[in-house]
Amino acid sequence: MSSVPSVNATCTWSAPRTTKPVPPGTLSLPGSSGLIALDTRVTPALAAEGTARDVVRVIQQARRDAGLDVSDRIELVIGADGAVADAVRAHAAFITGETLAVSMCVVPGPELPAEPQPVGDPHPTGNSADGGAAEIRVQVAKS
Repeated sequence: MSSVPSVNATCTWSAPRTTKPVPPGTLSLPGSSGLIALDTRVTPALAAEGTARDVVRVIQQARRDAGLDVSDRIELVIGADGAVADAVRAHAAFITGETLAVSMCVVPGPELPAEPQPVGDPHPTGNSADGGAAEIRVQVAKS
C-alpha cells in the first residue's frame, strides 16, 4: 500500500473579469462574487394569470359590496370580452376556487347590466384594442 505525501498548500480563486456589457435585469453580487439575472418579460400566459388574479380582486369587492359573508357560496356571472374573457375561461378553476363560486358563466360585457370595473395592466394609450382599458362586469348572487 502506497502512501500519499502530505502537502501544505493554499488555494485561491478569483472570478474572471469580463468586458462584455451586462444584460438588462442583471445585478452583480457584492464583491463581484456572482451575478443575478431576472427575466422581466411578461409572456401572454403570465399576463392572463395576472388578469385572472385581478378578476378575483374585483369579484371579492363585489362580494363585500353585496354584504355576503366570507364563507357564502356564490353564483357568478362575468361580463368580459376579448383577452379578458379568454383569461377568465383559462383560469376558471382558480377564479371559482378563490371566490367560492359554485357556478360561473362568462357573457359578452355589454350584456350584463353591472358597473364596469377595470382589470389588468392598462396600456399607456388606453386603447382596449391594443391591450389597455380592459374591464369586466360582475354579478354575484348567494347560492
